[in-house]
Amino acid sequence: MKLLLMPGMDGTGELFTPLLSHLHNDIEAVVFRYPFDPRMGYPELLTFVKQQLPEDEPYVVLGESFSGPLAIQLAATSPAGLCGVILCASFLTSPVRWVPRWAASRVSSWWFSHPFRTPLAIMFLANGAEADSRHWIRTVLDQVPADILAARLRAVLRVDVRPELQNVSVPIHYLQATQDRLVPASCLSIIQKLMPKVTFSQIAGPHLLLQTQPAEAARLICAKSLSWQGTPTNLQTHAD
Repeated sequence: MKLLLMPGMDGTGELFTPLLSHLHNDIEAVVFRYPFDPRMGYPELLTFVKQQLPEDEPYVVLGESFSGPLAIQLAATSPAGLCGVILCASFLTSPVRWVPRWAASRVSSWWFSHPFRTPLAIMFLANGAEADSRHWIRTVLDQVPADILAARLRAVLRVDVRPELQNVSVPIHYLQATQDRLVPASCLSIIQKLMPKVTFSQIAGPHLLLQTQPAEAARLICAKSLSWQGTPTNLQTHAD
């Protein structure tokens, strides 16, 4: 079974490293890495992702945080081979409910300039990471240009994929971080209200679950992915 990993706001895919070492041997991970192009919002990234989907084989998509709406948009198009979607600490609409959508235009690159990178990393981690992990995450964030992070935050503040969720026919599983300071529990409630059949698991940890709790996250991801294993009805090939 292939597992397509769609990264958080950094877009580098490098933050999946801890998770990869814990995945089951029957899972073949494919990590997406988004271009550093501030013009690429969710519509452009959807086109980018669709161009790289596996051909003639089943797969599961995991959307981490920023990429959750992208995973839903992809699933809504019913691509051949898709067996299910896993959302990790993600959302359908902006998780910052007190900020109106029009305020997205006020987001500036200087918010993500280097003096602010350390506080940003701490906010992502909450209180669940060791010093080595904090240093590594800051190093990854330092690779991402400030204008890219600002553009992706603007996209998050404007996004609303609730209509697309209605067109998703594959199963969805949600991984919820119990100490998440960025994505509140209400984000899962919104999903469940629109699609009651969505299943979920809770993991004790901060927003970056896949980085701070990789073993437990991998166990749940592998179990759910393998339970969905099989040839989808829209895949026109024979199973091995």
